[in-house]
Amino acid sequence: MRRVLDLGANVGLAAACFRELFPQALICCVEPEQENFEVLKINAELLGNVSTVQGFVGGEPGTGYVRKPDTGGEWGFFLSREAGLGSCQTARVWTVSELLRELGWDGVDLVKSDIEGSEVEVFADCGEWLPRVRALIVETHSSDFAKRLPRLLQGFQEVWRQDLGRTAVWAFARTADIN
Repeated sequence: MRRVLDLGANVGLAAACFRELFPQALICCVEPEQENFEVLKINAELLGNVSTVQGFVGGEPGTGYVRKPDTGGEWGFFLSREAGLGSCQTARVWTVSELLRELGWDGVDLVKSDIEGSEVEVFADCGEWLPRVRALIVETHSSDFAKRLPRLLQGFQEVWRQDLGRTAVWAFARTADIN
């Protein structure tokens, strides 16, 4: 693994695992929520060779508003395109293609996506960036999207899946890399 893109990085726990598994990899972590991002920057510095980008990942670039989940937890912040819905922070919304251009990456070996529902819009129009990805780990937050995801990932094979009640975590690898 040379390059890992961690979408919805929170404070960087997955990045720490990726660093352990892939010590030479370049890792980029994307996180919108300010307090999480501040801790992520510290952890990225400690891990070494990890870059950070503050923002959301979505299907269209622009500005998003950080929404806190109704469950009252301090996790699971998600993208709202509308102001005034209990949000006070704004963050840039990046597309995956924009991130890859900004990083100067022609491709990425692993994309981890835990973006609290935004995966629906990110994968709705993934034709430009998906051919440059070798493997994906995706947490789905909608049963409808979970049913559609394998069909969206033509050329990928499901290698692992864990149902977690209302969500599921999937791992996919490019079929050519498995055979």
